Amino acid sequence: MQALILVGGLGTRLRTIVNDRPKPMAIIHGKPFLEYQIEFLKKNGVNDIVLSTGYMGEKIEEYFHSGEKLGISIRYAQEKELLGTGGAIKNAKDLLNEQFFVLNGDSIFLIDINDMIKFHKENRSDATLALVKVEDKSRYGNVQVDSKFQITGFIEKGNSGGDLVSGGVYYLEKSCFQWNNLPDKFSIENDFFPKLVVEKRVFGFVSNSFFIDIGTVEDHDKFGKHIADGLKL
Repeated sequence: MQALILVGGLGTRLRTIVNDRPKPMAIIHGKPFLEYQIEFLKKNGVNDIVLSTGYMGEKIEEYFHSGEKLGISIRYAQEKELLGTGGAIKNAKDLLNEQFFVLNGDSIFLIDINDMIKFHKENRSDATLALVKVEDKSRYGNVQVDSKFQITGFIEKGNSGGDLVSGGVYYLEKSCFQWNNLPDKFSIENDFFPKLVVEKRVFGFVSNSFFIDIGTVEDHDKFGKHIADGLKL
């Protein structure tokens, strides 16, 4: 199985505690946050990883190299400028398989990966988004689903809506992208998925597994506490 991890962002909200490295490389109990994410993927059978790097990407390559020390394959798709989450996927397209996961490099969602793939196949989905219920919805856009969990729409963050939000994990068919019609810079969440739900079969895989986004200092520290308390990846 393959995963593309988006690690090219600037991470401005964590600059007060992580100013010498990309946000996914924030050291938590002796190792980078990104390593925890990769360990989770490896444990669940994902051994082919593409890292979409940008800001201070050399720090990531210097640490992980080819992935051999972790027993996996790691390749890199470097963004020479910020391309957005969708542009980063397009930039990495030549390295991607016919089906692949996409993950945000600043969050971790301990879903059952095999169950998500099974759900995706059973529904003949073109794209499946892992969804989670969170207490504070103000930081996230809501995702609307029907009774069969087919996604029907998205509500921008800050507006009232349902209680499901995207957990930043997507399982995608490469065929759902019309690469030549896509701009070089775009957001997968804001510019692509809303259009895709009109044209293709897009489903939401709902999970109550552990989820956290380390985009704020508070949640960065909270994840460290979870690790110290023995969180199993």
